[in-house]
Amino acid sequence: MAIFSRKTERVPCTVEVSHRFESLHAHVRFNNGAVVHPGDEVLVHGAPIMAPSAM
Repeated sequence: MAIFSRKTERVPCTVEVSHRFESLHAHVRFNNGAVVHPGDEVLVHGAPIMAPSAM
């Protein structure tokens, strides 16, 4: 029995990117309701996302 094991899930997601003077962030929401726990890793596949610069 392995104490540490890896499980891979592929789920659709939505990425929200904000690039403003007071905030620069990116958040990922899993469209199937999946939850990320401490120690989990997330890798998002797809075309690069460019956040428009705020004036």
